[in-house]
Amino acid sequence: MSNNGNKLANSMFWSITERIASQAMGLLVSIILARMILPEAYGIIAAVNIFTSIATTFVSGGFGNALIQKKDADDKDFSSMFIFNTFFSLLMYCLIYFSAPYLVQILNKSYDYELLIKVLRVLGIGIVFSSFNSFYRSLLTKQLLFKKLFIITSIGYIISAAIGITMAYHGFGVWALVSQNLLSYFTNTVFLSISSKWRPKLYFSFSRLKPMLSYGYKLMISGLLITVYSDITSIVIGNKYSNEDLAFYSKGSNFPKLLVLNIITAINTTLFPVMATVDDTESLKTLARRFNRMSAFVITPMMFGFAAVAPAFIKLLLTEKWMESVIFLQVSCFNYAIQPLAMSSLQYLKASGKATEYLVLDIIRKAIAIIMIAIATLSQKGVFFIALSELVANFFAIFVNMYPGKKHLGYKIREQITDVLPHFLLSGVMFIIISAIGKLSIPVAVIFILQIALGIIIYVGCAKLFRFKEYSEAVNYISSLLKNKPLARKERNV
Repeated sequence: MSNNGNKLANSMFWSITERIASQAMGLLVSIILARMILPEAYGIIAAVNIFTSIATTFVSGGFGNALIQKKDADDKDFSSMFIFNTFFSLLMYCLIYFSAPYLVQILNKSYDYELLIKVLRVLGIGIVFSSFNSFYRSLLTKQLLFKKLFIITSIGYIISAAIGITMAYHGFGVWALVSQNLLSYFTNTVFLSISSKWRPKLYFSFSRLKPMLSYGYKLMISGLLITVYSDITSIVIGNKYSNEDLAFYSKGSNFPKLLVLNIITAINTTLFPVMATVDDTESLKTLARRFNRMSAFVITPMMFGFAAVAPAFIKLLLTEKWMESVIFLQVSCFNYAIQPLAMSSLQYLKASGKATEYLVLDIIRKAIAIIMIAIATLSQKGVFFIALSELVANFFAIFVNMYPGKKHLGYKIREQITDVLPHFLLSGVMFIIISAIGKLSIPVAVIFILQIALGIIIYVGCAKLFRFKEYSEAVNYISSLLKNKPLARKERNV
């Protein structure tokens, strides 16, 4: 168990570092571009992403996980999956290209349909790059080579960001956003393929592919449900309201996503292959508890803090023209803050091959969400209530997510809640205090700096004062890295 714990900690460090670095750059680039490009351009991208994200989920939403989950995967498995992914992604792009004139008709009549068709067809090329990207990431993930992923994605993002910002500066508007997005996929795909020692071979076996597809398509459908559910909100807003409303909603909800969703993905990506190698229930439960508590220790204060500084953040960095996105940013922060509550249970289902149960639970969650969105839409009380319905639905879905942990690992729902409750309580206190600072009549830059500094002092100081185990583990791990010493092999009991 100690080896698994240390492997998890080391892999998680580089996985989170890779995601934090790429998303920190993404946040910086997003701020720069938002100051240079009007909200209408972001509205166009948000509208087009409704369709491209669904198509991308088809080609990268589960089949890569099948390679990770299969313990004895070899060259023949890799080649078969590579060929399948390549042809499938090309098929999806052709569908997007030829159906573009019909797809954009779903959106509000105020949109420039001709421009939407062009943007959709160009941005859709990313579907093919995403397929290659997902495949090579799966190879490196299976080997837990997260440090290499960190270097590759950092280089790729710097290149694409530089070109996107340059184009925005020269007035390319929406096409600067399109280019930045496409180049990010392209550069990562090129560097991932170069760094990987594996090369595709002219070998295809349906008998090898069939069991992986049987597992992967269920995760793909689950991912598709998540994507469609996310896009349902955008479709409703894009259809009933203006593209500016969609831009404010999209920008507000995307900032927390840039900060935390990829951290969650990084932790999930690390936990999944480690869990796939563990067989005994008690060790799996220990991993799940450690994962939940450490995730809550990192993610919950980050999201509560971001919600508190949202008004100053938007006003200072994006200017007054984006202030209508503040409320959506705050709702999105609280939505992501509760994500760590039960993610380990879902990773267990994926790692243990229980894809059918994973899919069934996802269908239940999405049914709840669609009902909530329908109620909010029919109430006709505005975009805010539609966004709020996502938060309410996610709250109920958390309890659905907790069930597999209780059923398979003996990880009781009461234990799952009490493991993360201290972090929620401390984050709530921090939120109240630093939100009050935003009411002061002082320059917004000073407010922003004070809020961040005080938030860190309150949370870290109290975590140390109350002897949070996760604080000690984080300090010990960082200390061992700085001293270039291996982690202690001794694991503490839960």
